[in-house]
Formats: sequence, structure tokens, C-alpha cells
Amino acid sequence: MQWKVRVLLWCVWSLCFTFWVGAWLPSAASAADLKENLDYFAYCEVGPCNVFVGGGPGPYEYRSQNFASEASARSHAMSVYLRKDGWEESQHDPAWKTRCGPAQVSVLGVAYYPFQQAWRGSVTFSHACQSYRPDGLAPPGSTYPWEHTIAIRAICRPGYTVKNYDTGECSRQPNDCLRYPDNSGFGCGKSIAELEAEAKGPIDPRRLFHAQQTCIAKKSCQLRCQMDNCQWMDNVIPAFVDPYLGGDGLWPQIEASCAGIVVAMAGLPGVGKWIADRECFSTMGWYHVQVDLRNALTQYGCGSQNDWNLVGEQIVPCLKETQPGYPQIYYEVGGIFVDSARERVRQQCRASRAASGALDINTDIAGKVCAAGQ
Repeated sequence: MQWKVRVLLWCVWSLCFTFWVGAWLPSAASAADLKENLDYFAYCEVGPCNVFVGGGPGPYEYRSQNFASEASARSHAMSVYLRKDGWEESQHDPAWKTRCGPAQVSVLGVAYYPFQQAWRGSVTFSHACQSYRPDGLAPPGSTYPWEHTIAIRAICRPGYTVKNYDTGECSRQPNDCLRYPDNSGFGCGKSIAELEAEAKGPIDPRRLFHAQQTCIAKKSCQLRCQMDNCQWMDNVIPAFVDPYLGGDGLWPQIEASCAGIVVAMAGLPGVGKWIADRECFSTMGWYHVQVDLRNALTQYGCGSQNDWNLVGEQIVPCLKETQPGYPQIYYEVGGIFVDSARERVRQQCRASRAASGALDINTDIAGKVCAAGQ
């Protein structure tokens, strides 16, 4: 009978332990998630603040830049503390001096305080100080502590706001435009990820075109939230890029022609590869604009003049980035040819959509504001 009682007690204890762990673990995970969308910074609350690099003589006169992690803000606060090695200074009575030893650092982790509605922690620098006479005519005073604390605070990062003032949880603001690379799972961000995954090697004649298209897509996607129609990019870029990545239309023949050009130029040592690369770059670029871009614009809209210009302004910078080291005239001439081809396609788009009674951009993707999570 006694062993049955023991087994029963063990089962009850085990059940209670499982329940306690099950109840505790979600709350711990939830607590960790609360910090997911915070930025951190070091802040001087109590003077003198000039003990930090860039700090003023009084309180509230030092604030660091924002950091993505608590550890980074804390490390920064430690690095800008000027008295970490201790100090020695004269007292009002010139016969006496004060000597303070190196700092001992203690850390209070950032936590949310509902009453103050603030995320805060601290880094405290503690010194052991002592008064003494350099001439030795009096015994040194007793050792006493001297402390200075810099707060580590946290706020919702840009694009987020406090969702729950009881917990300090931050969430994305309604209708906020999800910026690249945060939007890498859809739209133009997803297309960039796919282009980067298909990057070409150094001897591949398609590499210049591929690198240029990746650069333009990336820079354009980064400007998405500044555009008149922020969802336009998320429709046009995939429609523009997918045919190339998927080998649709005449892409197989065009890419095969690039390989043929390399073979044809093989007899010109030194310059043959350079010529083949530029010929392939030109051929692929012309088809991409004349066919893929035109189809994408016809389907989703030609874009506002402002948005169209923002994309066009990325062409020459990307050309310099993907093909560095040439005279400025090389990039200017290349930009002129591309601009001319782009403008011709846009005019064709506007004429085609006007003839069918469509607006310059589809109404379902018009407007500066994107739906939340897009």
C-alpha cells in the first residue's frame, strides 16, 4: 500500500511540474518576443554627463545613436565612458588629493516598467576612491564608493508603435510600407532574393547583365516607400524579372547566342572576351526592356512620372557599380541608350493603356500607402 501512495504522490507532483513548466515557458517566450521590434540607446539621466564622449556638463545632455540590440548599446556606453581607468584630482584644500581606482562595471538588463511606460536598464561604473596627502603628513582617508550610471533605454524602431502599454510590445503601424529588405518574402524583395540566388560566375558572359538587373531592382525596391505608388514596384519588378529567371519567351535563344558570341570571339586574345561580354550585355538588355519591361508595364501600369524617374536614376549608378573603372563617358553614353529605350517603351505603354481606356496605373495598387504587411 505504501508504494502505491508514493506512486500517486509522484504522479501528482509530476503533473503539477508539467503544468508549471507549460505555463512558464510560453510567458518566457512571449517576454523575449516583446523586445523583437526595439531600438536601444544610451542616455545620461544624472550629471555630470561630460564623463562620456560628447556629453555636456549637466544631466540630459548625452544620448547615443540608436542600436539594433541591447548588447550594442551597452557596449557603446562602456566605450565612451571617459573615467574607466580611474582618475586623480586636487581638492579644495590643495594639500589633499582624491584618487579613484579603475571602474567596476555592473549591468541591469533592459526591462519594461508599466508605471513609467518605458523600457530601461542601466550600466553602472563603480570606483573605490580615497583622499590622501601627497606629502604624507596625514593618514589617508577611508575608502568610499563613487558611482556613475548611464541608462540604456529602448523605443519602438521606426515603422513600429506601442501596441500594448501594459507590456511595452511594439507592432507595425497600420498601413506602413514594409521596407526592403524586410519585404524579401514577396514582391520586389522576393525578386531580388531570386536574382541574387542566380548570380553568374566571373567567366559567364551573362554576368554583366545579371548584375546590372540585380542592382537596379535592389535600388528601386529600396525607394519603394518613397514612391507615389508603393505597391507598383511589387508588381512590376516580378513581372519584369520572372520571364528572364524562368527562361520564358526568347530567353533560351538569347542566352544561347551569348555562348555563341564567346566562341566567335575566342580568336581575339585579350579583347575577345571583353567584346563578347559587352555584346551579350547589350543583347540581353535590349530584349529585357523591349519585351519584358513593356509587358510588365502594360499589365500593371506605366507608373507616375516621379516613380519612373526614381527608377531611371539608378541606371548609371548601377552601371558604375557593376562595371567599375571606366571613363565617365562610358557610363554617360550607356545611360543615354538605356534612357532612350525606356522612354520609348513607356510611351508605348501609355498609348496602349489609353486606347483600352485604362489609367496609367491599376487602381488596386495606386496610392502612397501600402496595406499592412505588404
